[in-house]
Amino acid sequence: MVALSDVAMNLGEAQLAQIGRYVRAELPAWLDELGPWRVGGPLYERAVRVGEDLSAQLGELREQRVELKTQRVELKAQRELMVAHLDAINTRFDDVNARFEASDRRHSATQWLIGVGFTALTTLMTLYRFLA
Repeated sequence: MVALSDVAMNLGEAQLAQIGRYVRAELPAWLDELGPWRVGGPLYERAVRVGEDLSAQLGELREQRVELKTQRVELKAQRELMVAHLDAINTRFDDVNARFEASDRRHSATQWLIGVGFTALTTLMTLYRFLA
């Protein structure tokens, strides 16, 4: 069997003109067979509008993506600032805690001295009472 691409055709001007007349005569019928999908038809126009809408939405999504990336960078910077701030707060709490512990030790020593003083005073008063 011979393939169509293997057949060489030598067409003259008269044959080309006859093909042109045939195509012109049949073209409206062929386009009508396409129905609403033909160029200029309602479904074709709708498909074009949908394509344009999708392109516009894609542009908006790209803009939103850029905005989200910018916000993500800003939030990352804010998070780093918050971490640094919380570290500073922890350092201050550690300093205050160390001062409270030192104060607690001083008060503990003062309590012992007061307790020893009262004990000594009570003992001396008791001895003075019995010896007098």
